[in-house]
Amino acid sequence: MSDDNQTTRSRWVLPSLFISLAANLLIVGIVIGIFFVSGGERPDRTSREVGALVGPHFFRALEPADRRALIRDVARQRDKVRENRAELRQRLERLHDLLQSETLDTAAVRALLAEQRASISSRHKLGEELLLRRLAEMTPEARQAFADRLAASLRDTRRD
Repeated sequence: MSDDNQTTRSRWVLPSLFISLAANLLIVGIVIGIFFVSGGERPDRTSREVGALVGPHFFRALEPADRRALIRDVARQRDKVRENRAELRQRLERLHDLLQSETLDTAAVRALLAEQRASISSRHKLGEELLLRRLAEMTPEARQAFADRLAASLRDTRRD
């Protein structure tokens, strides 16, 4: 009986090892794929926030070193960005209260929306200034490469 058990076990050893190896290679392939797709950088919350601040196409078209520098530039302005978020939260709470009331005060909602538009405009202006500063520091060749990557990014978006 023990010979039968060993024979049965030995039949499963090779397929089990093959399945384990295949699973490990799949995981390694996924990790390497993510690494190459992201340009060697791990996208994180900060990258997404800065990308939204300056525009995702502009952010992706930057070289990785320029992206990191832009993230640092935004971090130096974090007080302005945080203040803006706190104001947004307060406006949304006020809007919620206005929408919950029995009658809609359209003038108050209109005023809140105008405040929101101004806040968004302020954030975008900050992002534009920081991006412009980064572009001004580039060599003409680096700017040309940026422009080419930006055009390619926009072409890729049109295909979607």
